[in-house]
Amino acid sequence: IRLISDAVCSVSVGTNPTATTSMLRIAADSPEYFKVAPGQKISVIANLGLIAKAIGILRSYGADAHVYIPGVGTISGITAGNYLDSAGTTSASVDNPVGLVVDSFGSINATQGTTANKPILRQSGGNYSWQFDGSNDSLSLSAPLFQMSDDHCVIAGAKVESIAGFQTVFSEEGTGRIQIRYENGTVQFLWLGASTGTNFQTSETYVNTTIVIAARNSAGTKTSRINGEIKNTDSTATDTPNMTSANIGCWASNNYMFGHLYPIIAIKGTLSDSDLLVLERFVGQLSGVQI
Repeated sequence: IRLISDAVCSVSVGTNPTATTSMLRIAADSPEYFKVAPGQKISVIANLGLIAKAIGILRSYGADAHVYIPGVGTISGITAGNYLDSAGTTSASVDNPVGLVVDSFGSINATQGTTANKPILRQSGGNYSWQFDGSNDSLSLSAPLFQMSDDHCVIAGAKVESIAGFQTVFSEEGTGRIQIRYENGTVQFLWLGASTGTNFQTSETYVNTTIVIAARNSAGTKTSRINGEIKNTDSTATDTPNMTSANIGCWASNNYMFGHLYPIIAIKGTLSDSDLLVLERFVGQLSGVQI
């Protein structure tokens, strides 16, 4: 038989085969010829790399996937979309302020119109980040990404440079809060309604250490993760406040981030354990963290 695939794949042949990615590997767009016994079947599975898997997962959520990437040009197949000005007329450059980050998959951009409050685009060891000054730097999203009652997940690469006080990575606000922040070097995860909620906090401190943080709500079960490892899980019911705004690097003009933020992914929808791990590894790869 002659077999040709438009993507790298693995093949299994037999009476009732099931291909896995560790089996016979076939290159993309390159025909392969081999012999099979009459009556045998062929099973084929795509053998995608991490980046292709991550992009495929994000695309499956359509406009409900929101991706904010620090950098210049195309980073791992995704356009970073960083601009000096909030109007998006001048591209950002390393060691200069960022006033607009385009949502690479959705349509909810992050902006900062005040020059003194813009984070700085940095590059170190091949990885890009936004550096926040801990005083007034932040990026505001044009709308909240989800509501408390929605299944959702936020994944972010982060590094704080000071142990003191509260420092916000991501926050949605309204009559309640959905928030990832540092408290004196530990990582805190908040799903707070008007009267009920969940508050997780790690026992470990992470200062001057880049980590990948993930917060997920799936069918009412909240889960916090650091570098792919589950830290807390809780199914306590949370009332359903109205979320009206969202920010990166601060909470309602308070609790400013002092340090670096790397890619941030937010998804409105149900994310499986396996897909979450792929996206954590993807964020880790762009943040210099091995997961």
